[in-house]
Amino acid sequence: PMPQDSNLDDDFNNYDIIAVASSSYAKKLNDNGIKAIYIPQYTNPKKFYPNPKDEFKHDILFVGSNWHDRTSLRYAIESGFDVAVYGYNWQDYVPDEMYKAPYIANTELNQYYSSAKIVLNDHRPDMKEKGFINNRIYDVTATGTMVISDYMPEIEEAYGDSIPMYKNKEELISLVKYYLDDKNQEERKDKARRAREITLKNFTSDKAATTIHEIIKSL
Repeated sequence: PMPQDSNLDDDFNNYDIIAVASSSYAKKLNDNGIKAIYIPQYTNPKKFYPNPKDEFKHDILFVGSNWHDRTSLRYAIESGFDVAVYGYNWQDYVPDEMYKAPYIANTELNQYYSSAKIVLNDHRPDMKEKGFINNRIYDVTATGTMVISDYMPEIEEAYGDSIPMYKNKEELISLVKYYLDDKNQEERKDKARRAREITLKNFTSDKAATTIHEIIKSL
């Protein structure tokens, strides 16, 4: 759960413990007298794994709906990159040749991710402010593809330099150009491989289930 600060009241004290997908926000809850534990979001490696298909190949892929400012896509389009865009409410906002479809079935999403060279990612402002890493980070890395994301210290702490991140348009332009350059393909693949290893070790459904089970036993 990600409650607003105004909701830090007796309602949350009705629970023995609250699982929160942000370590900093879990600390804030505990500081407010609400017992919380950090359990990060996760991926299911049985659904998200390398499974590339020629028909889904794209240099740059963006999957997400137009419900807030998607800086990764906006910066990329403004900079002249050719991005394959999938998601709702983009028809009037991206060039027709870039807009592919409003929806990708969850059963096929791993094929799209693992067929791309780079997947762009950004976070909702409230998630970013409170330290919640979105699921796209875990799902994309599990497929063995590089994800370029907006900067979050929580991602850096978990993944080191295996996930390139930008703080502004200039940095995103530099990263995309660098990792699309043929001479840097091996570096891109190496970072994607290292990110996948971290995800499979720390951010899977089995890992989360084990942690939840241990918490329940301790209550």
